[in-house]
Amino acid sequence: MGYNPALKSVYGTQTRYPHPNQQAIFALNDVVQPIMPETLPAPLALCSAVDAANTLANDPFISGIDPLLVPKVPVQERGKQRFNAIVAATEELVVELGIDNVSVHKVAKKAQVPAASVYQYFPSTGAIFAVVAEQHFRPAFNIIQELLDNTSIRTWQDLSEIVVDGAFEFYSRDKMSEMLFLGKFISPGVEDYAVSRLMRIIAWYMDNFSVLYKKADLEPLPEKLSLCIQIVETIFRRSFIIHNEITQHYRQECKIIVDSYLRGFFEEIEK
Repeated sequence: MGYNPALKSVYGTQTRYPHPNQQAIFALNDVVQPIMPETLPAPLALCSAVDAANTLANDPFISGIDPLLVPKVPVQERGKQRFNAIVAATEELVVELGIDNVSVHKVAKKAQVPAASVYQYFPSTGAIFAVVAEQHFRPAFNIIQELLDNTSIRTWQDLSEIVVDGAFEFYSRDKMSEMLFLGKFISPGVEDYAVSRLMRIIAWYMDNFSVLYKKADLEPLPEKLSLCIQIVETIFRRSFIIHNEITQHYRQECKIIVDSYLRGFFEEIEK
């Protein structure tokens, strides 16, 4: 995916997009028309790049990943600072150039470190994007929980709507996630960790469906939820590529499809 000028208005200043890695990460000088903060969704609270890398290193769902996509987590404080700076520089380049135009040497130049320092922690740009993706993925659980806390969950339909609404809110509040997960170009560092992200989301939803139904009745549900989530991602990707956003039309279409797909399963166990 190439450069997207619309992102400059979203990532234009630090006040609208605070980032844990460094100050003024997206302080771009040539913002054409700043958007007033009150018109923007609340920014996601991101963990540090080091914390994200530690999550990947200890994720039980991750196996068989190409070593070139596995970051090396620093132990010393100085190394952690450099690690965070490299990831922050990568995000800046994504906004400026697009994901497919980011290289290790460009990252090194932006972060003001030797290329060898980047390779010390990241065998490839894919390994950097794996960390960026994890940083931006983790807030999804908070968004889903917010929806659960504000919804009276009485039926499976209530939860199936949150499957769609949770994804919609997640992408609507974070343009970087739209680029990472829905763009025309998906980095191997994002794609190869997709199973882990999917399994964690499914486990989260299963905990909530288990409140309404016996666990024994829900044994086939994880696979069905997997398909639902992947369908939603596919439809949202189409919307993002065509409209540069996820429109309400595509959101509603997802709800219809997910409801139709799950209805037969739940009607069967409710007999």
